[in-house]
Amino acid sequence: MGWGSAGRVSMLTCKGRGTLVGLDISPVMCTRAESQAERVDVSTSVVRDDVLTNTLPTASADRVVSAFGLKTFASA
Repeated sequence: MGWGSAGRVSMLTCKGRGTLVGLDISPVMCTRAESQAERVDVSTSVVRDDVLTNTLPTASADRVVSAFGLKTFASA
């Protein structure tokens, strides 16, 4: 997921429940996410990558939240 508004809400929801992995192509948003995670005291992994061509392992998440328009994804 990107680190915009969805990231902030997810940080608060995830606190104490595991590690939140967030993906964003913007280096500025990744830096902001790292700062926010420190303030909220939540375990995060900030990944700078493209959502459409990312390097995250398949089936590596328990839940996925996407604020990125689903209409943008290619059909399988």
